[in-house]
Amino acid sequence: MKTKLMLAAGAALAALSLSAPAQAETINVSGYVNQYCALTPGTTNIAFGNLGAQGVASTFNVNYSLYCNVGFDTSVSSLNGRLLNGNVSSGNIAADGSSATANRYTPDTTGTFYAALDYTLTSGSSTLSSADFTPGTIAPLTTSNAPTNLSVPVSFNIVPLTGTQQLTAGPYNDTLTITITPTGL
Repeated sequence: MKTKLMLAAGAALAALSLSAPAQAETINVSGYVNQYCALTPGTTNIAFGNLGAQGVASTFNVNYSLYCNVGFDTSVSSLNGRLLNGNVSSGNIAADGSSATANRYTPDTTGTFYAALDYTLTSGSSTLSSADFTPGTIAPLTTSNAPTNLSVPVSFNIVPLTGTQQLTAGPYNDTLTITITPTGL
C-alpha cells in the first residue's frame, strides 16, 4: 500500500512539474480630470445709487464663489481706473496731483469740481483701491498654490471727496474684469 501511495504522489509531482507555469497580467488603470477655475459673482452690477455732491455712498457687500481645482493667479483690470463721469469727455479730465481720490474737471477754473471718483474693494484684511489701477492694465491680486473652493466676501466702498471738492453732475461708471488663471499644482 505504501508503494502505491508513493507511486501516486510521484505521479502527482510529475504532473505538477509538467503543467504550464503561472501567468501574471499587468493592467493599467487611469483617468483624467481637466483643470477648472471659476469665479461666480453674487452680482455683476455694483450700483451705489445717488453719490451726492462729494461721492458719499453706502458700502456694497457681495459674496463671490471661487472654485479652482489647481493653483491659480488672480488679476484685475479696470476700464477707467476710477468711476468716471460719463457726461464729461476724457479730454476734459486731468490728473490732480493734490488729490489721490479724483481727477479734476479741467474747464473748472476754481479747482472745485471733479469728474472721477475712487472706490475700494476689500476682502478680509486686503484692500485694493481703484487709485492703484492704471486704465486698461492688469494688476495681479493673489496667487494660490493650492486648489480652492470657498465663498469670498467683497465690500465695495466709495472714497468720498473732501473739503470743498465736489462732483460734476452725471452718471459715474467703471468696468472691472477679474481674471482667474489656472497655474497647475
